[in-house]
Amino acid sequence: MRGDADVVDELTVDHRMFDGFFMQFNDAQPGSTDRKRLVDTLVIELMRHLTFEEQHLHPVMCEHLDQGDELTAQESDDHDRMRRLLERLRDLEPNDSDFDRAW
Repeated sequence: MRGDADVVDELTVDHRMFDGFFMQFNDAQPGSTDRKRLVDTLVIELMRHLTFEEQHLHPVMCEHLDQGDELTAQESDDHDRMRRLLERLRDLEPNDSDFDRAW
């Protein structure tokens, strides 16, 4: 397993990358292929990120935090909701009326 500092570093880099994606999305023209491209990339990267958290962060939370099991369960629920939203976004086209609402 990676060292704790490596895990935190990787998660921090991911979060900064996501901030950049969100800013680019907001700057892109509604209905544009740029928005679809950003969403497609974001879906891939967020799915990878969620899996990484579940494999590396959640076990540490369970082991070292007093309420780690409860926090991890809540995180898992949040991840499941996010995955469903990401799958929905992936299937929509940028000019679909639900695209911006789902975002």
